Amino acid sequence: SAQGNLWESSVGQARGELRKYGANLLVLPKDATWLSQLGLQGADRGTGLDQVQMAKLSAALEGAPAATIVPSTFAVASAADANVVVQGTDLAGIRSLNPWWQVEGVWPTSVASGQAIVGSDVAALLGLAPGSILTLRVAPSIGVPTPSSERVGRERSAAFTVAGVISTGTSEDSQVLLDLGAAQRLAGREGVDLVQLSVVADKAALEKLAREIEAASPGAEARVVGQMVKAEVAVLDKIRLLLAVVALAVALAAAIAVFCTLAAAVLERTPEIGLMRSLGASTRYIAALFAAEAIAMALVGAAAGYPLGVGLAQLVGMNVFGSSVGLSPLALPGAVVAAVAVSLGAAVLPVRRAVSIQPGLAMRND
Repeated sequence: SAQGNLWESSVGQARGELRKYGANLLVLPKDATWLSQLGLQGADRGTGLDQVQMAKLSAALEGAPAATIVPSTFAVASAADANVVVQGTDLAGIRSLNPWWQVEGVWPTSVASGQAIVGSDVAALLGLAPGSILTLRVAPSIGVPTPSSERVGRERSAAFTVAGVISTGTSEDSQVLLDLGAAQRLAGREGVDLVQLSVVADKAALEKLAREIEAASPGAEARVVGQMVKAEVAVLDKIRLLLAVVALAVALAAAIAVFCTLAAAVLERTPEIGLMRSLGASTRYIAALFAAEAIAMALVGAAAGYPLGVGLAQLVGMNVFGSSVGLSPLALPGAVVAAVAVSLGAAVLPVRRAVSIQPGLAMRND
């Protein structure tokens, strides 16, 4: 019983925790050639996912176990004498999606704070530190292109206070992170270039969700992040294997305990068994007596083990994952069935020994 609750706790909570470490589903416009051209001036692509497509995306995600949804837009801006990639995003969402990022300084807590997060490479290039003022300028010829009717106009600029410097080991080290709305105003566009999703689901469910998103929003393309999904599956498989080995060891120990108890009982009761046999008791009756004793031990063990298992699962959940464990309604019946099965399996040899006792030999030895 304890192993059953611990299994449910560890596998379920591990899947939920892994979903906090990176997106496993990406949604982007079908014309997103910017993936290979983002660092170049005049990178030509469409306007991104508009409000209508984002609404369709939200509708397609209704009912899906989406833990985190992070939209982003990108632009190339000039700062001092250098060009930098600007990512406008949901700052709180992207932080929860990437909790391993190392931050020097603080993370912005308000979208209206006028603050920015800069990557470590950008900070080194421009000599920035927390508290520095960063002025970004975007011109139609430098920034992300807008529709043709809007590609003329004066340069747009804005000043931001550097709230923190991040080290990620990824492309964000060479980017400036702004609030989504601030980046869209700076770039002079409203489209969304990328939506990162962290969904608690296996690969098959993710692929099905991706097809549903594409069907609901024809202008969008949904991609399953294969590397993240494979890593998650590998970790969960290892956890399942570990718990299976532990559960097998516990079941084996319980079976040995039941076997030794019943074997000792058969030896102690050999004269009584012989007397019962001489008085006409059938082998089926003798087997039923010891089977009932094995079932009684199983029920007592399940009654004691289930609350112990629940407590152990909650302890693991709170100390390892920081949250309590939801119990399945099948946990208790499953624990009882497993305990009875183990006890009856361990009772086979002692019962066979009991029914093979010859009345005369038992009485003579007594």
